[in-house]
Amino acid sequence: MTATQDPPTVAIIGAGLAGTALALALLPHGIKPTIFESAGGFGTVGAGVIFGPNAARAMSLISPAAWKAFNTCLTRNRDASFWDTWFEFQDGRADATEAPWRLQRTGEKRDPAMASVHRAHFLAELAKQLPDDITQFRKTLTGLETSGGKSTLTFADGTTFEADLVIGCDGIKSRVREIMFSSQSPTAAPLPTYTGQIGYRALLPTSLVESILGPPAPNAALFRGPNGYIVTYPVSHGEQVNVVAAVKRPDISPGRDVMVLPDTHEALNAAFVNWRPEIRELLTHFPSADRWPLFDCPHGRRYVAPGGRVLLVGDAAHASTPHLGAGAGMAFEDAVILGNLLGDVVRGEGELEKAVEAYDAVRRVRTQGLIRRSREAAELHTTVGEGALPWDEVNRRTEALYRWAWEHDHEDELEKARKIMKGAYVRLDSI
Repeated sequence: MTATQDPPTVAIIGAGLAGTALALALLPHGIKPTIFESAGGFGTVGAGVIFGPNAARAMSLISPAAWKAFNTCLTRNRDASFWDTWFEFQDGRADATEAPWRLQRTGEKRDPAMASVHRAHFLAELAKQLPDDITQFRKTLTGLETSGGKSTLTFADGTTFEADLVIGCDGIKSRVREIMFSSQSPTAAPLPTYTGQIGYRALLPTSLVESILGPPAPNAALFRGPNGYIVTYPVSHGEQVNVVAAVKRPDISPGRDVMVLPDTHEALNAAFVNWRPEIRELLTHFPSADRWPLFDCPHGRRYVAPGGRVLLVGDAAHASTPHLGAGAGMAFEDAVILGNLLGDVVRGEGELEKAVEAYDAVRRVRTQGLIRRSREAAELHTTVGEGALPWDEVNRRTEALYRWAWEHDHEDELEKARKIMKGAYVRLDSI
């Protein structure tokens, strides 16, 4: 019989979706992490987040608590005829000629085809599942040093914390990533990359959207057009519709620290001047015309620091664009793999350093692959009109990208990671 080990002391930096999901994945294995969050509480700002079947399966594998939180907030397409539909893709041009096409789920029906949540509501439900004493707020990380198998964290308030393992779940502008790589070389840290696209977004009452777009409005739709696309899907149990308008803007160069840029409704409407009139009317109801530069983080660097005591999860490791609706779900997949591997360590079935190395090996392939495919999806969503690929070919390529994201075998990935942890050679897909 393998001897069990004392659970490692784990520090999670960031109390967003990635940090709370990971904590919920660790607790069933007897690992009670401490979460440090720079804000004064769990986030209350947010719009819609969409999850594919792969993310829903990951939540069910994390823990019953995570699955409960998800189902409490889950919103599906309203109409029964859309329950197996991810999106209905429509021609958004004023002179639309292409017939709508539905991307539908096949195979197992246990998980919803389209599942959306209101981000702030979902985070609040996840937080309810955590022990009351697990999270410390107003903790801004200023320093991180590793020596002798231990990491010491220093915070702006002067306090310190010692951990066996530090996990950065602090988003695309990750402080952990910055410190982790700068210790190797001042220019080593992977930086967010502007993708040449911006997004406008709004949460609108379902009744308003339905009065403009018609009865299909409470079901997920993606309108393709030249130089941009618009996506709509229900959230908040059908009371609201999340609307995102994405536009190609390679001509601007936003700084990496700029997440929002002010803009005008005139500029927003001008970007969709040749679109269907009902879509243009919908845009006039956006409360704000602020634009969000879309960044991702493609890189070939490892998600684990030398020594295996500091690592990255979620957007801190692999921020992606939203064009496949799969970026947020990757953090839950991360949690499934890392939570189980660290559980194996506690059960005496592996070593800590080898566990995080195995996590890095399998998750880097999967998540960097998503970043590339999400960029491909953006091109397909905006490929309409003269000189473009035929509509049916765009649909075929689009479906292949989504199915790559959806039809992921978490159990097989975990089995590969466990073999790697034990020193076996495992052939992995290329990124």
